[in-house]
Amino acid sequence: MASRANFLLKKVEKAPGQFGPVPVLFAALVLVLYAYFLSLNLSELGKVLFYDESQWIWVSQKYFGDVIRGDFRNPHWQENYARFGNSNPKIAQYLIGISLYLSGELNTKFPAMKWNWNKDRYWNIWKGHSPPWRTLFYGRIPMPFLGAFCGVLFFYLTTRIMSWPSALVATLFFGSSEVLTTYSARAMQDVPALFFNLLFLAVLFSIPWRKVLPKFWTRTFLYAAVSGFFLGLAVSTKLNNLVLIGVFGLYLFWVTVVEMEPKLRISLRKINRFLICSIVGMLVCGMVFVGSNPYLYSTSPLKTFQKSKILFQLGAEVRKSREEEMNKKYAIYSSREKFKQINRKILKGAISGKPALNWAIILAGLIFLLFRLRSALKKGSASETDHLVLALLAGAIIFIGNFCWIPFNWGRHFLPFLTPLAIAIGFSVEIILYFFTILYNLISK
Repeated sequence: MASRANFLLKKVEKAPGQFGPVPVLFAALVLVLYAYFLSLNLSELGKVLFYDESQWIWVSQKYFGDVIRGDFRNPHWQENYARFGNSNPKIAQYLIGISLYLSGELNTKFPAMKWNWNKDRYWNIWKGHSPPWRTLFYGRIPMPFLGAFCGVLFFYLTTRIMSWPSALVATLFFGSSEVLTTYSARAMQDVPALFFNLLFLAVLFSIPWRKVLPKFWTRTFLYAAVSGFFLGLAVSTKLNNLVLIGVFGLYLFWVTVVEMEPKLRISLRKINRFLICSIVGMLVCGMVFVGSNPYLYSTSPLKTFQKSKILFQLGAEVRKSREEEMNKKYAIYSSREKFKQINRKILKGAISGKPALNWAIILAGLIFLLFRLRSALKKGSASETDHLVLALLAGAIIFIGNFCWIPFNWGRHFLPFLTPLAIAIGFSVEIILYFFTILYNLISK
């Protein structure tokens, strides 16, 4: 009888290739979740043009048009276009461009850069500064699918670290969030950035580092390169994902240098493994980053490095723009205001209208994650411990990094907070299941 209650707290441990009820149920649930999230996102597709979409579609046409022509010397690559050009990574623009190309909308002309930011979007639409509806539609169409994939990727991640019921609750919170469904129907870089962020984390969760490190150097190099490739895709989509470099480095240090048997300790003699894996991963990441940004192409590595400075000036430019008259009412400066906006944009509609209760639930989830990590260390369960450490590192670094950076109360700036907050909510549900299991086992004796 007690085993029935314990089933609630079991994680998905079977390998993806195994047959049986667990993989079949998992696959069926993933399909249902994907269809549900996709329907939510598609319902937003017909909404009126959002402010930045006109510019994102315009630069996507320009840059992807140059890519398919193989024209990497075009002056377009050297122009900034009011922060929509060479100061922004290109992967999301290519995704929009591919959709426009396949639909025959790549060469549609409209004066996006005449957009008057001192006027509202309806005035600009009336003046013809927006793309035609068909162009807007096909620029948006990849986003609902990517947003739905974000939901199922998050479900995969959470089933590695918590029980199915908790993972499902956390995933529904994540995928149904208004901020995600809204931007999953916008031709912008934010949802692709979240998708590649989660894809990179899924890769890290899937690699059995401790099994291959002592014996298989070739496989170790391959895993480091694969991780670096997906890290490169994430960073090359939006610079907010630079925080993932910290996740990659610290997690690599944990699995390569920290030993769990016979006791938890740091083995400095294994530091060479960490350094080699880090170098391989970061080299591949850098290759993806440079390769996807033709603005950086040069025969001289020094010139490439010098050119890259404009990319890393973007954050400072955005923060500085808070002083512009039209942006002052959206600017955020204090930590208190940031917490207030996170609650308003993400937690309020999903949990309760009381900020104190919402943050108490998040804190409880974090404490239970630490409790689970302590228990896993005591049991000597390397796989469970590594996954929990990765969840803790990813959640903390993503939250803190974006919290320190966030300049405006615009909804899209809050998308990165969904991952750590949803993980915390999942662990808060684990608390309920944990005490229910204890109670059930006591009654069953």
